[in-house]
Amino acid sequence: MFHEPFFNIEDTSINVSDEELYRWVSWCIFYGRSKDEYPLANRETPASADDPDDLDDPDDLLLADFAQILEEAKAYEHADMLDNIAIAGEFAIGFDFAMLSCRELGITPPTQLLQSMMGSPRCEKGSHTYEIGNALLRKTKATDVDNEPPETVVRD
Repeated sequence: MFHEPFFNIEDTSINVSDEELYRWVSWCIFYGRSKDEYPLANRETPASADDPDDLDDPDDLLLADFAQILEEAKAYEHADMLDNIAIAGEFAIGFDFAMLSCRELGITPPTQLLQSMMGSPRCEKGSHTYEIGNALLRKTKATDVDNEPPETVVRD
């Protein structure tokens, strides 16, 4: 697919973990793009979802939390895909994917995480994130009224 080696193994200036290399190659294959178009290609040190201090955007942290929830549910393929979406910087798509995965797997994320996601500017009205997130918030509100403070408003 790349018509050339991905990296020159004799080039000692490249310092990429096995996990990051996997994500990089997966991103290139998934999007059909060159390795130079990878969003983190020009960073000195690639970001890692495993290191919260290495994440640039608050929505990175939210997607990392959702990926952790998916891993705990042993939905490793879903978690890996969500990590790759976060690395690509596609946060709105990541939220949609997280919500669809949670619904498919019967997972109800913590109320605080749902509220944080719903407060993101990337949670657009009418999106899967918006619809499924509101449904999950209503579900948690119905099952545990003490879990949310009374001033919390579910967006319609």
